Parts: sequence; structure tokens; C-alpha cells
Amino acid sequence: MHKSVVGVLLIFVLLVVVGCGAYDKAKDLNLTVRTDPEDFTLTVSNSGFEANNVRSDDWEERADDITSVKKIEVSYEYDNQSAAPVTVSVYISDNPNLTAENVAASAKLLYQTTLPEGASTIELQEVGDAEARELLKQYNGNFTVYTLAESDGAVDVTVSQFRVYGTVNADFT
Repeated sequence: MHKSVVGVLLIFVLLVVVGCGAYDKAKDLNLTVRTDPEDFTLTVSNSGFEANNVRSDDWEERADDITSVKKIEVSYEYDNQSAAPVTVSVYISDNPNLTAENVAASAKLLYQTTLPEGASTIELQEVGDAEARELLKQYNGNFTVYTLAESDGAVDVTVSQFRVYGTVNADFT
């Protein structure tokens, strides 16, 4: 009987040690959160300017715990029907009320590309701007993405799947 008590105690101690080690690893577990994808259609009818207030339940609920923004992705497809190139710019801001006239002066430029005339393509770009990642972290899960297309001709551009990925430290202590 004495040996079985020692065996039970040994198993109990082993379970406590293993449990503490698992807890210690789990409290520093990094999880990835992301915003919902946003789409922008830039045409002559909206003067090639559109804004989306980016909200994601996952992103907003964990906004205070976001330790870093790992990745910002801008993907786009376009069919430029004009006889001139189109310059597309993507901005971020915590101000949801910017206009096409003041966005360049008041928001952070994330991405800019010039699309040749008469061409169609689909591309994915990762934005590697450290300042932008820090700003997105500070926006507490709520920010606005602005897209602006400028051309001498007609504009018909879709910027799709704008998305931000953040790292959350899941501290269970």
C-alpha cells in the first residue's frame, strides 16, 4: 500500500510540473488576428475616390492586446479603359471624414501604383512600411482606408482584399 501512495504522489507531481510548463508556454502564445477584407471600386461616377471604415469583430475585440502588426496586404484587379495611365493610392487614417482633396495631406500613404492604359491584371502586394504598421496598432481596431485613383481619362479600377494581420499576445495570467 505504501508503494501505491508514493506512485500516486509521483504521478501527481509529474502532472503538476507538466501542467505548469504548458501554462507557461500558453501564457505567451501569439495569435494572429486580421481585419475583414475591404473592396474599393473607383470609377468616374465616384470621382475615383472611396473610403471604407475598417472594422472587424476579431480585430476590435483584441485591439488593446495587439502587440504588433505583422502584415498589410493590398490586392487589386483592374481594367483600365482609359487612354491614359491611372495612379492608384491607398491611405490609412483614424479620421473617417477625409475627402479626396485633403486625404494626401492628412493620412498615411500605404501604397501607390501606376496602372498602364488599356491593361488588365490582378496583383497582391504586401506593404512593408514599419510606420504604417505602428499606426494601425495605435488605431485600436478602428480605422479608415481611403483609395484614390487619378487619371486624365476614364477611371475603372477595383482595389480588393485590403487586409491587415496583427499579432496578439494571448496572456492568460
